[in-house]
Amino acid sequence: MRISGSVYTARKTRLTGKAKKSDFRMSVFERTLLVFLIGVLLTFLIHPDLSFFEAPVITVWILYLAFLTTFNWSAVLGWNQRRDGMMTYELTDTEVIVRFGKKVIGRLPYSTIRKVKELDDPSKLEGMKAPLYGRKYWVVKEVTPTWSRDFNSLVVYSTAIDEGVMIERKHDTVLISPENPEAFIDGLAARKKGESA
Repeated sequence: MRISGSVYTARKTRLTGKAKKSDFRMSVFERTLLVFLIGVLLTFLIHPDLSFFEAPVITVWILYLAFLTTFNWSAVLGWNQRRDGMMTYELTDTEVIVRFGKKVIGRLPYSTIRKVKELDDPSKLEGMKAPLYGRKYWVVKEVTPTWSRDFNSLVVYSTAIDEGVMIERKHDTVLISPENPEAFIDGLAARKKGESA
């Protein structure tokens, strides 16, 4: 959806089918581990006879559980990645600016853009689906895809890996997912020609 003159929001992170079930199970798993982890930490802090230094195995387990609790969140995007409307694509006079909230996470100067088109064949990115799933915010920078001959490297600022807009540049291809891809492509073409979007 276009929210102002030249700013486009990323497609909503709707989940369907297996992705929805998988996300629900992962959310329950994460919350259960988080509650357990907080309980163990409080026990160690409150109980007078327990100490982290006297129980190194427990300390390692707490660190391991903390990792398991947080591994499903992106290190780049932080804990807000499931909130819709956080990622936007802004068309300025000289570049596409990708933001997550107020933070700029990517800049694509128009001078580097060679070709822009909708992703016509999701199978080209099939190899990306193994480590990632569902409809969430994904930020993957400078991946060299050994699973695809179509791209030198792939940069992802998207809520989906099987749909969106491909921005081809000299050394990489960028995948983004504006809610209205046609309007974004038209606006980008107009900006590149020096017209007002």
